[in-house]
Amino acid sequence: MAELKYVNLGVLGGMKWGPGENYYVGLGNESWYSNYLAAQEKMLLALDESGAQLLSGTDANSPVLVPGFSLHDELETMVDIGVSPYDTLKSSTYNPALYLGELDDFDTIEKGKRADMVLLDANPLKNISNTRKIAGVMAQRDYYTRADLDQMLEAVAQDNEAAESSQAIAKIVFPIMVVFLLVLVGWTVVQRVHRRKSSKGAAQ
Repeated sequence: MAELKYVNLGVLGGMKWGPGENYYVGLGNESWYSNYLAAQEKMLLALDESGAQLLSGTDANSPVLVPGFSLHDELETMVDIGVSPYDTLKSSTYNPALYLGELDDFDTIEKGKRADMVLLDANPLKNISNTRKIAGVMAQRDYYTRADLDQMLEAVAQDNEAAESSQAIAKIVFPIMVVFLLVLVGWTVVQRVHRRKSSKGAAQ
């Protein structure tokens, strides 16, 4: 997953996201898992067809989900299952505002409401994957261009890369320092013993 470079190393290691550690890789190979996923998909589609107000929101910090990126994955999965692009978009706009009782504050672009929105380069009603084609973001009265967003992401990736390099160096340096300290302690003990023997010999 290319987006793993944006995940903090503490989360990456603590949640065991790395190659050979991801719990869900093995889980996906279990014979029952495909039926489990199919059941979830059927329940989601049944809820949508019954008129339930679906809310998007993937689990943050699960070993297969990178917050932000995983939301787009979720929207695409909803459409793949059979939810319409319109209802899928509502799960991230109108429905959350309705659930939180804040329809007067956000969910649509109107005068008097919060100026938080995402500007896209293509219509997500035609293809839900177009939610990934972000031209800019308005958040708390500040507008961030695509270049601004890319710069932010690159800064996060660079910080994580620097931290990873520091960890790699620490893994090499730490054992060397331990050995050095053990040698130093051993040498100091030998010198003290030698001095004591020399002092006793001189006294005799």
